[in-house]
Amino acid sequence: MSYYSASRGHVARPHYDYHDTSHYDWHPTEVRRHGNHYDVQPGHWDFHREGHWDRHSGRHWY
Repeated sequence: MSYYSASRGHVARPHYDYHDTSHYDWHPTEVRRHGNHYDVQPGHWDFHREGHWDRHSGRHWY
């Protein structure tokens, strides 16, 4: 199949788009027993850098 036809014009090629799904997660303060004392982990945010590629076989209509 040709991606260009004089009678129909340009046909979009299949392509991939990256979806960035990076995010922050909140972890509340934790208190854990550790031997004869307690350890305290203060509440904090963790950043997770993630994403994925999606294949598209046609045009985008933005």
